[in-house]
Amino acid sequence: MNKNIQNIPTYLMNRNEMDDISVDRSLVELRDEKLTATILNIIGSCFLNNTVFIISNIISTVNLIILGHIFLQNKTNYELFMTFQIGVSITDFFGKIIIIGLLRYIFEKKDYRKIYFTYLNLKIGLVIIIPVLMIPVSLSSFFIIKLLLRNSLDIYYQTLNKEVYFKFLLFTPLIYFFEILFYLNLKILRALDKNKAVIFYTNFYIISHVLSCWILLYFLKFGIFGLTISYFLNSFLFYLFSNSYIKDEDDTKNFFVFPPIDYLDINVINTLKEAFSLSIRFLTDSFLIYFIFIISLFTDKNQLIVNIIYVNFYSLIIGINKGFYINFRHYLLHSNESYEEKKKYIIVFCLTFIILIISLFTILLIFKNILLNIYLINGGNKILKLINNRVRIIYSLCVLFNGIQILLYGFIRGMASPSPIFIKVIYTSICLFLSLILCFVYELGILGLWVSVLILCLFYCFVNGYKSTTHFNNIFFK
Repeated sequence: MNKNIQNIPTYLMNRNEMDDISVDRSLVELRDEKLTATILNIIGSCFLNNTVFIISNIISTVNLIILGHIFLQNKTNYELFMTFQIGVSITDFFGKIIIIGLLRYIFEKKDYRKIYFTYLNLKIGLVIIIPVLMIPVSLSSFFIIKLLLRNSLDIYYQTLNKEVYFKFLLFTPLIYFFEILFYLNLKILRALDKNKAVIFYTNFYIISHVLSCWILLYFLKFGIFGLTISYFLNSFLFYLFSNSYIKDEDDTKNFFVFPPIDYLDINVINTLKEAFSLSIRFLTDSFLIYFIFIISLFTDKNQLIVNIIYVNFYSLIIGINKGFYINFRHYLLHSNESYEEKKKYIIVFCLTFIILIISLFTILLIFKNILLNIYLINGGNKILKLINNRVRIIYSLCVLFNGIQILLYGFIRGMASPSPIFIKVIYTSICLFLSLILCFVYELGILGLWVSVLILCLFYCFVNGYKSTTHFNNIFFK
């Protein structure tokens, strides 16, 4: 706006000048609205693009928090908390993670019919794979936990193991069956741009599980079996609701549980082959965090409890970060916007993500026992707090630099740069070796584990940052 106009009183301006000012103000408001809309769209898209894995981690987090707040004989039962998570990690790593990785199969076909038939083929495969894989894993989990409790943690009383097994782990094939099929329905709804339906089902699924757990565990005193009932009922009901919605949108071909015989053909096997490669990659991506958990089984009970909390929260943050990564990569690869609009989007996206990750980093540093207070009633005992205070700075840095390296990686992949998987395997192997040395040889315990994770994150930041420089210069300074 002209400086001379700014100094003229409003009542001395003519109508045209007043109109000019109103136009200027509207432009400013429009820019603000567009910026806010872009930021909200970025956050929403990041959630939608990785919905399945974010929700799965949220449910795992909710289950742990609920068990961490159960009072048994007027005290928190840390061994129940620990035994439950050991069992869940076994069923997840040897079964659920492999199956849920199949859902990474991307429905990139533009034709609705092709998307729908791909969905049916994958669903038929899951109906067979889930019980075949999960039932043996569930049955063997009792004996694996028994060995770990005796040989690694010096826990010889198997009462809690039996309680966790017969009241939860025994039912995991049934729970995961409907949960994973529900997630598959969310995937096709997202692929078909039914975003409102995805948001509706996911939000109410989480809310319903939390409320029903609260009622069954704290008011009706059902204990861990109350969690099992809530988990199963919500998985079943939301699969039923979402399946009915998809069926109404299409026709009667969408079966509930048992596929018609004429659906079984070679296309099912071909779809599973393509999806399996993505599942293996997902398993390798998840291996490091599970390895960090497995090593902590051979430290001591208190360090294991703190590490259970750290690993669980870190997995949730990784799921959210990967949602940002997918969104950033997809935009850079497929957006048809003008060059100037792309530059603006990159700036807004990076600032939004960095502000969020730095805010989380700051919260973890300032509120030093925040994770213990969230996961455990009264924030745990003095020993747990001492272990937490020893590790929390390194852990907070891991959260920060994991976010930064994922952001840089999304930028690189969005510029169509190759990503050889064998390089990632080498880096991860070095990190695993380093974690063993620091944990046991230098006797740093779980501090050594997270130091090795931090070193890996810093290394990825350096490598990805170096690769990003060329693309960044080409975009902003060419």
